[in-house]
Formats: sequence, C-alpha cells, structure tokens
Amino acid sequence: MTTPVFVRRRARAVEHPVELRFVDMLLTIIATLMVVAIVLSVISAISGSGQPDVVPRVTTRSVPDAIAGRPYELTLAVEGGDGEYTWRAVGGKLPAGLRLSADGVIKGTPVRKQTGSVSVVVRDGSSRVSEARELGMIVRPPAAGTIGPIPPRIIGAVTLLDGAVAGQSYKYTFAADSGTPPYRWSGVALPGGLQLAPDGTLAGRPDAGTSTFTVIMSDSSGATARQQVRLVVQEAPEPLFWRILGWLKTIITWIGYVLFASTVLTLLLGAPPTYGHSGVRGWLRNRSSKRGGEWA
Repeated sequence: MTTPVFVRRRARAVEHPVELRFVDMLLTIIATLMVVAIVLSVISAISGSGQPDVVPRVTTRSVPDAIAGRPYELTLAVEGGDGEYTWRAVGGKLPAGLRLSADGVIKGTPVRKQTGSVSVVVRDGSSRVSEARELGMIVRPPAAGTIGPIPPRIIGAVTLLDGAVAGQSYKYTFAADSGTPPYRWSGVALPGGLQLAPDGTLAGRPDAGTSTFTVIMSDSSGATARQQVRLVVQEAPEPLFWRILGWLKTIITWIGYVLFASTVLTLLLGAPPTYGHSGVRGWLRNRSSKRGGEWA
C-alpha cells in the first residue's frame, strides 16, 4: 500500500507549480526585451546620435548696394545644418570685381556701374545642400562731390531664430544690409552656451529655452546699428536607448501586475488540474492526505 503513495508523491514532486511557470515566462520576456533593447541601441549608435536632420537654409534675402571703386564686403547668413558650411555660386554672375569665397563672404571692389544677380547654395559637413537663393546686386556709380558714409543697418528689424536644439552644435551668421565694410559684431546678454564672433557668427551649444539678446554691428566709419534677436532652443530629443528602457519598465510593470493577480487567483480559486494545484482548500486537503498516508 505504501508503493502507490510513494509513486504519487514522486509524480507530484516533478510537477512545477503555476507560480514558477509564470516566473519562468516573466524571466523569458524580460531577457527577450533586454536583447531587443541592446540591438536597437547598437543600431542607434551606428546610424547617428539622434540629432534632427536639419537641411541648411540661406537666410540672406537681399544685399546692400555697392559703389563702384569702393571696397565691398558682405557675409551671407545661413541657419540649420551642422555648422560646417561651404558656399558656392550655381547660377548668374557677380559684378566685375566681386567674388564669393567658400566661407560665404562676397568681397572685392566693383569696377563699374552694373546690375546683375547670382544664385548661391550652401553645403554642410554632412553633404546636405540648401535650396538655391537668388540675390540681386546693384553697383551704383560714385556721386559727384564728397560721398558720405552709408548708415549701417542689419538685415531685418527683428530676427527670430528657431532652428536650435539644446546641447547640439548651432551656428548662425548675421549679415549687414548697409554700411561701410568691414563690419565688426558684438552681442549683449547672449544666451547660455553661445558666443558671437567679430565676423557676426553666432555659434556654440545653446541651453534649452527662449531668450532675447541684442546684436551690435559697427562699420569702418564708426557708426553702429543694433538689432533685437529672439532665439528659441528646443529640447533635445531623448536618446533611443533611454526610450527603450522606459518602454521596458512599463511592460515589466504590467507583467508584474498580471503575475501578481494570477498568483492570487490561483491560490484562492485553484489552478487547472494539469498543474497539480487546487487552491488553498485543495492544498489543505493534500496536506491532510499526506499526513494520513504517513500515519498509515
């Protein structure tokens, strides 16, 4: 009579409780999700840092007139891209005596009265090219008698810059609308993380938020012009790795809730017969039967 009891006990011993089955399933899911997170993180690191793909854009819309026989210098403005710019003309022709350098400066001394236009594009370090911008240029003849200096003026009365991302490289070049070149630039109350170079280049890694600062331009005659600039810096996108970890945390949390609820229901109501459990009441009956078998 003891042999069947021994066989039943052994058979029950090799059966896994339903709680262990749920734990095994939970661990399997967690391991799978962690492997997926690692794979996606590696793909993200190889493909890039998550910086938004912002194509550079030429922001200079018009250029000041030049005077024949006088030195002329103008720095073209651009926003977007990665800050490493190369300029070139793709159509039209600059007036005689002027040329466009790779750093976006139109410089020279026009030789005669002339009207024309030139189309320019800018390419960044990631080989992204802007749309062509056509700029009309007028070279005026020198007036009779003494020619007074042209009052300096910065392009645009108020400028809104909104292509910056917090913690990422940013570059913008201010340009003059009129005045006597060369120009010298300075700033007041610049946003954190940015510096304004004497050539009018605003560069750095800005902090998130909206700020207003003043740009001051001085020309060779000593005259100055001021301009209020508003800069909007967007929050940097969350890296893919941390987003995946957030998803994993949410999934694991819900799996834990399901596991807890299933365990409670199993203990109270009983598991299917194939699992060898029958709830709290069945456990008590099994306990009593084991004791009875041992006494027997």
